[in-house]
Amino acid sequence: MVDPTKKDSYSRALLGIIGGLLSFISVFIGWGTGTLFLSDTKTTTPDVAHLPIEFSYLYILFLNGLISFILYSIIYLSPGTIKKTNNLLRLLSSINMLALIFSIFGIIHIMMKYSGAGVGPGCPTAIVGSILGILASIKHGPVADIFQPREEPSRIEEDSLKYKGVDYKPVELEDRTVYLVKEEKPRYSFVLFSYYIFTKGRKGVCISRMHPSKIKERHKFVDVPMFWLSKASEVGDGINIINPVNIGVILKEIQNFLKINENGIILLDGLEYLIVQHEFPRILRLLHEINDAVMSSKGILILPFNILAVHEEERALLKRDMQVIVPGGEEWQE
Repeated sequence: MVDPTKKDSYSRALLGIIGGLLSFISVFIGWGTGTLFLSDTKTTTPDVAHLPIEFSYLYILFLNGLISFILYSIIYLSPGTIKKTNNLLRLLSSINMLALIFSIFGIIHIMMKYSGAGVGPGCPTAIVGSILGILASIKHGPVADIFQPREEPSRIEEDSLKYKGVDYKPVELEDRTVYLVKEEKPRYSFVLFSYYIFTKGRKGVCISRMHPSKIKERHKFVDVPMFWLSKASEVGDGINIINPVNIGVILKEIQNFLKINENGIILLDGLEYLIVQHEFPRILRLLHEINDAVMSSKGILILPFNILAVHEEERALLKRDMQVIVPGGEEWQE
């Protein structure tokens, strides 16, 4: 089965190749009837080799076509390179927009400059090439928001938005805030975390009792650092392990992350496990220090938690410095 991302890259690359080729060829085709640029220097319309300044827009069409053809050929042959050429694609979409404007200007220019001359095939060819170039780079340029509304994160699976018949919709979270999410399993917490990673474009870090490979498989995280809360001695495959005995490491990793990513988002899953490993007061002190780090930056902390793991008095202490999110809207109760 073809990866949809690669399939999309192939189709866009092919569109860009055709657009670049048309834009490139348009410079050499007559922009006035009966004129073939570069080959006929004696006609009433000038050739590219002897262009006056008024025809300099043809150079933009020429370069746009050449760059488009080369770049999209590379993307077609190796779809993975599209991630490495985003900035160039943004520039290219801007050039294509200019090329389209100049193509239309060229039609007006030819008709006004050379009375009686008709518009040659070069003009419409350049227009079609520019439009194809814009369509090919639409996800990567300044016109993206106009032609293609921002999509919800496709990596949040539809079934992850529903649990026990309740629709879970991502809510807007405030910076400098710790959110305690009432749930037995961190289902909605990962919905929120994924939403802010994929849709909001925030940097994130995940500390969890679940194995990183399982999290990546389900939520398709790529550039999200992950730490496994475990006493296992497993190393390799890029797996970072935090021994629950050394809870100071959790604080250090969160502090380091927020220093680099001031508005980052953190998911800390496994609070119940930490409480089992340590006394509640010690974990509460840890959460207070993490809360201070989050409030000192513009970060957000998501903390899934099963309320049945602690007594009512301890619950009250947890809620004091945190915002409580209850999926489905029911009250905080047993």
